[in-house]
Amino acid sequence: MFLDVLLKRNALRESHWNPLAKACDDAMALPFWLNDNPVITTSQIKGDLQDIQARCGSVSLVIVDYVQLIELMRRERGQNRVQEIDSILKQLRAIAKQFNCAVLGLAQLKREVDSRSQKRPTKADFRESGGFEQEAAVMLGLYP
Repeated sequence: MFLDVLLKRNALRESHWNPLAKACDDAMALPFWLNDNPVITTSQIKGDLQDIQARCGSVSLVIVDYVQLIELMRRERGQNRVQEIDSILKQLRAIAKQFNCAVLGLAQLKREVDSRSQKRPTKADFRESGGFEQEAAVMLGLYP
């Protein structure tokens, strides 16, 4: 059973603690790095990954929370936010290829999803860009 189910059902027993502690220990042993810098560029992500790769040998997964917060190094004249996001997505895809790793980019959805009766998000619901459809190998949408 999942931990949240056990807790909700008040079903967490003494026999669950050892496997739970082992799972926590296993997770803590994984190489994990967090950059919580509020302003970051794809160039900084790339540099961080090069450092991690030099220390650890490889990178398996990069999680970007969330794509629309990434800044461009320099803004091109006349470029709107949709074009900026498209550029960022292309750069993230290039990073995935260069480091042979998965890049999981979290993104905001448009508010119109909330006003629909069908809450299931579609590709068109991703905020500020159609580039998600073009650059993503897989798109997943969570909904209640």
